[in-house]
Amino acid sequence: MTNPWNKKRQNFADLQLQVQQLLDELAKEDIGAGFQAAAYTVHFQGAKHLSLTDLPLVSPLLANILQGGKADIDPYYCIETENELILKFFDST
Repeated sequence: MTNPWNKKRQNFADLQLQVQQLLDELAKEDIGAGFQAAAYTVHFQGAKHLSLTDLPLVSPLLANILQGGKADIDPYYCIETENELILKFFDST
């Protein structure tokens, strides 16, 4: 007997692929007036979802509980780098 979760996982993987392909197409699309949409991806190795917020700085214990464990990245480095990248993005547009 086949596991029904395998089908759901495959459907989700297919959906993720379709979304990524759509985002790739939109990033290449001319949005008028000579502007072209741009898409950027940044991955912080060892970060968890709440690593991208200030919660680990304010309450590391609560952040660890909510995200199911401690992230393998320095919270100060993560926030500072994230803020720097955001500033560079908006300064360049």
